[in-house]
Amino acid sequence: MIVGQAPAALGHERPAYAGTAGVKLRSWLTAAGLDGDDPLEDNFYLTSVTKCFPGPGAGGKGDRMPSRAEVLLCTPHLEREIQLVRPEVVVTLGKLAGNVLVGPGSLADLVGSVRRSSYAGHSFTAIPFPHPSGVSRWLNGEPGRSCLERAIEQLAAVREAHPPRQAIRV
Repeated sequence: MIVGQAPAALGHERPAYAGTAGVKLRSWLTAAGLDGDDPLEDNFYLTSVTKCFPGPGAGGKGDRMPSRAEVLLCTPHLEREIQLVRPEVVVTLGKLAGNVLVGPGSLADLVGSVRRSSYAGHSFTAIPFPHPSGVSRWLNGEPGRSCLERAIEQLAAVREAHPPRQAIRV
């Protein structure tokens, strides 16, 4: 399972991570040994902490961070998704998803670690990643680059221990 912050502005019209963030995310997954040519939807259950586009960020750059109230309103939806999917591994994208599913901490504290986590009564291995947004500057220097390298290494190691389950098509 991959859990991001919120859907994109056009998330209802095109697949998740279809733009430049998707290219970056696929390159990270490929570096971890996953097939980057397959659609993300074929390899992962994709969801987000909130279920609606939060609106543009300050100055029109990127997306606005969902408010605490928005996160709380969407919590039952994410809880139910986790209860239904029962993922063995959850990749969180960005600080908000990491804080919700792993616990409080900065990106430097979270990214590059592997944590046992529990949410909605289900335990799983969590691997926090930064968000692949082009707006984020965290990856332009340290500790961002080193943390991302560790996260990719951790995902590769966990992937070896947890081979992907076959998706059930309906």
